[in-house]
Amino acid sequence: MEYVTFTELLRKRIAEMTINDQLRFAIEVCKRLYPRYAGFSDKHDWGDPELLLDAILACEHALDRRKDIQLVTSLRSRIEDITPDTDDFGDYDGSYALNASNAVGHTLQFVLDGSAENILNAAICYYDTVDLIVNGSNVLEDAAIKRHPLIKEARQFLLGQ
Repeated sequence: MEYVTFTELLRKRIAEMTINDQLRFAIEVCKRLYPRYAGFSDKHDWGDPELLLDAILACEHALDRRKDIQLVTSLRSRIEDITPDTDDFGDYDGSYALNASNAVGHTLQFVLDGSAENILNAAICYYDTVDLIVNGSNVLEDAAIKRHPLIKEARQFLLGQ
């Protein structure tokens, strides 16, 4: 499947979800990416994995109609402060952590504005991370990357297949 087709299908899937299902989906994306951020933070002694967890928890609270706009706004700003600049870290871990914190940031923004584009962006952060993992493991041709089990699993998860 071509990337453009994949993103069109992903956009369609997200549009068909309820608002709560969109939020649940984004929270699951964040939870899947969190270990990459934590690993980066341990390796580089930089960032704040606990803040990322607090932000994910605040998103979960929004599912239970316990949305605290002031807290979510504050967390959104604070997540930006712990989002690594990949120019400062010369390894894939910095990119993984960037994607993890961006996914959380998009999910927090969704709690604030309800825009499904934020859910799409969080999902793309997950897919990009898996793509980086596969591309970083060894040099594969495009066709082999598309067939790689991690890519296939990521697409199945994101497309709900």
